[in-house]
Amino acid sequence: MSFKVIDKRHSASDNSEKTESKEEKENNPTVTQKEETFEVDFSSFIVSIATSAMVALGEIPSPVTEKTEANLDVARYNINLLSLLKEKTKNNVTLEEENLIDNILYTLRMKFVEKKGL
Repeated sequence: MSFKVIDKRHSASDNSEKTESKEEKENNPTVTQKEETFEVDFSSFIVSIATSAMVALGEIPSPVTEKTEANLDVARYNINLLSLLKEKTKNNVTLEEENLIDNILYTLRMKFVEKKGL
């Protein structure tokens, strides 16, 4: 399944839009690239949640702050969310997807226990 995201904020029909120089357009991807396509599937969704959990565990830096900070409550929430998705999608995923979520959950749970000091 895929869909297109079309940025209509900078349409040519908008007369109130200021004229941008060539240099400004090159440095601003939203101006030069009006259309992007994002692939969305179950595996990428799971990996996205897992990445958020790894940020919350302090294993990788936050893409926003570029700092590594642990927030175990957020990490626990993301791990529980993945567990819920595993339970609710049981018998409705491919073997590859099932293995992916199992491996991710194992890794995240071990990291959580390590950080929690249990």
